[in-house]
Amino acid sequence: MPPEAVDLASRLLQYSPSLCCTALEACSHSFLGGLRDPNAHLPNGLAFSPLFNLKKELAGASPGLVYRVIPEHVLR
Repeated sequence: MPPEAVDLASRLLQYSPSLCCTALEACSHSFLGGLRDPNAHLPNGLAFSPLFNLKKELAGASPGLVYRVIPEHVLR
């Protein structure tokens, strides 16, 4: 299992809510970085459904978190 997957799972499975990462922090994790690649596609070659329509969820989030979650090519 990739180390990034183990790290993300361990952050999501923290017993204490104060130690667990938020959903948006999980979305910004490096394990999911491939989803932010402008050339990313499904194994069958089809394009992903829109993944970054998160305006409501990102309202009030720090600009740094928004930048980590939403790929630059989508922000343009």
